[in-house]
Amino acid sequence: MDPLSDVLSLLKPRSYVSAGFDAGGNWSIQFSDQHELIKCYAVVSGGCWLSVEGVADAVRLEKGDCFVLPSGR
Repeated sequence: MDPLSDVLSLLKPRSYVSAGFDAGGNWSIQFSDQHELIKCYAVVSGGCWLSVEGVADAVRLEKGDCFVLPSGR
């Protein structure tokens, strides 16, 4: 098993939702009322900035980067 699958199996997920979106130009997205969900993303083309409430600096993400936002983020 790969390392990500190992970690996800420890979480014992009960369900999942899969979705995608295509965006360009200046935009932002904010998640509210989803504090119990873990969110996993991958940048498949271009780049973006990830800004998380409570974290001082934004992180630049490029094609091929993946990130996980734990519950409460």
